[in-house]
Amino acid sequence: MSAETATKLASMPEVVGVGVDTISIDASGEEIAHQTLTAKNIYLLEDVDMDKPCIPDRGFRVLSMPIKLSNGTGTPTRVIIVPESGILS
Repeated sequence: MSAETATKLASMPEVVGVGVDTISIDASGEEIAHQTLTAKNIYLLEDVDMDKPCIPDRGFRVLSMPIKLSNGTGTPTRVIIVPESGILS
């Protein structure tokens, strides 16, 4: 993700998390997107398999259930998509 995109997302109050289907949100390796987004308490999901035709463009909630680990900076996470009209309404 470019620094410009990260800055734009960080300025949007409705953005609480960002998920990408690549191994890292920072293509350059400089961690600019990491720093920009986490400074605004926006969580990051990386290497998420999002190539699914069943995921709608909008109208859903994302549940992220990380595995609790001690002394780590990241963890495997189970990600579930639930329609807004679904079980959580």
